[in-house]
Amino acid sequence: MSEAPHSLPPPRWMFCYLGAALVAVFMDGYSFVMWVTGSSYLLLYSAVRHRHDVRVVAARALLHVVSLCVAYFLYILYLGKPGFEAHPLDFFRGWGLDLTFALSPTKGVHALPDTLGLSVARSNHTYYGDASVWSTTYALPMAILASLAIGLGALKSRVGVAAILLAVLGFYMALGPTLKVDARKPEAAVSAPHSPLVDNMPAQAGSLATGSAWISGYLPGFKVMRASYRWAALGMFGLWLLVVSRLSADWRAAVALACGGLLVVVFQAPDMRDWWRVALTQRQVFVGMDREVGADFARAVQPGEVVVFVPWGNDFIYPFFASRAGFRTYNVGGDKNLREAQKAWPADLIQFPPQPGPEQTLRMLKLALEGGVNAFVVPELHNRWPSDLFPCLDSMEQAPQPQWLGRVTGFTCPDAWTGKREALLEDVRRSPLLDVKDFPSFSTVRLRAPFAQGKNLGLATLLREVTFPIVLGTGGVSSPIVLTRGWYGAEKAHVWSGTHASLRIPVPQGCEHCWAELEFVALAPASGQSVRIDLEASCSDWRETMEVAPEVVLRVKVPLSGCTAVQRIDIAVPGARSPFALGRSADRRVLGIALRRVGLVAR
Repeated sequence: MSEAPHSLPPPRWMFCYLGAALVAVFMDGYSFVMWVTGSSYLLLYSAVRHRHDVRVVAARALLHVVSLCVAYFLYILYLGKPGFEAHPLDFFRGWGLDLTFALSPTKGVHALPDTLGLSVARSNHTYYGDASVWSTTYALPMAILASLAIGLGALKSRVGVAAILLAVLGFYMALGPTLKVDARKPEAAVSAPHSPLVDNMPAQAGSLATGSAWISGYLPGFKVMRASYRWAALGMFGLWLLVVSRLSADWRAAVALACGGLLVVVFQAPDMRDWWRVALTQRQVFVGMDREVGADFARAVQPGEVVVFVPWGNDFIYPFFASRAGFRTYNVGGDKNLREAQKAWPADLIQFPPQPGPEQTLRMLKLALEGGVNAFVVPELHNRWPSDLFPCLDSMEQAPQPQWLGRVTGFTCPDAWTGKREALLEDVRRSPLLDVKDFPSFSTVRLRAPFAQGKNLGLATLLREVTFPIVLGTGGVSSPIVLTRGWYGAEKAHVWSGTHASLRIPVPQGCEHCWAELEFVALAPASGQSVRIDLEASCSDWRETMEVAPEVVLRVKVPLSGCTAVQRIDIAVPGARSPFALGRSADRRVLGIALRRVGLVAR
């Protein structure tokens, strides 16, 4: 926004302003919110300065609002929804800027402070957040240069005043809801596996409240900017703008600030020789991984096949192999990308258990037989770090590396992962339907030829292995085969259905005139109200509609007559609602019945 009074923005600058808004919103959500915050603040400052020229202020405000709205509309049109879900304030606290990070450099980042012994060793074993929080927020040199600019009269200009206030706003938001001064994780969190939950910092772990909790908790846009420390970028921009505003004042100030800027660059520069060796090594690592592992994928997977890497997670490297070898995969990297992708995932993939066991094998079988998956890959590679650490950190001890790579919490070399990997493959090898083929960095799992060509044969084989009573819940190994559609993940002693669900009951040989007995409870819609449940069997004209009391254990017998192999039972709960809608908990799942077991009863 120009500070010249009595002038309207020329048309070319209007388009440039709109272009800046579009670049900000499609570059990153953080950059857009910071752009909105910074530009709105500067607009407000300009309005105060030019409050007597209503025409100019109104024109600038209109341009700002129109650019903001157009950019946001195009973004939600692209995204398909108005935004992302909010995060708890403890996450904002954990990823906020610790004052010690801004005032003291991190070891292994800046060459001169390392040489002078001024750097501090930090890792996510001890501090909240990750390496980006403390390696990108060192601001003391720039703050000293900005102080020099103030001493040379930077605050005498309108731009200088706006810049310093913008810097204060950026660093204030970077602190998060709670002020941290060398805040460290408790021992319990240090010993726990690395996860975002470990970095949730309670308010009592900090020094005092900053007052920004209401902003991060309620304001649109702000409440999804969970990595609070990134606001420091706006603060640094304000300091830089303050310095620049004084450079054109006179040649003495310009010379002083230029010399100071040179010292800032020297003090904050990395060790360029080490940086080059690390970059070269990482490129060699990546090229070696691409050459060795990529060649194996070219032999193991056919172009166009659907492949799932198990167990799945926040998988950054697997889509790269998919694009190189020409196959398709459900796996994706990035937590927001993962949540979006899961909306189109098969239920059996979403509910794939993280620990090895019979249920993993059954889920793989069901996905192969009914989910359109051609092959599963059980890798030795870590899902996030192989491009930096291939084949393993321990095997690269002699190679130059950034120091933070040795402090990646939760990273395990292939040898440490082999135990779980082999437990999964051992169970898979016991299945008569699946075939395992081993490669140096991964193993593939496929249906054996007879079952791949006739998937009904494979399904019939699976159903013959189901024994009664069928126990649902985490202890029921047959749950993936029996439950077909409309079910949530298994809980300790039951499985919840949605509004509509189906299950298939295998009919034991010689038991065509038996009954399947379903044991379940229904979620109460409200106090004193009954629940309507519709049941229908596929092999006969049997159907039943019942009004049942909620929270009461029911046992309903469904005839197996007319079925030679499988009886499909469809369940509908028209009035099903979520516990959240009923005001009972934060659970937003629409819940119908909680199925506990399926027994077999002779007529």
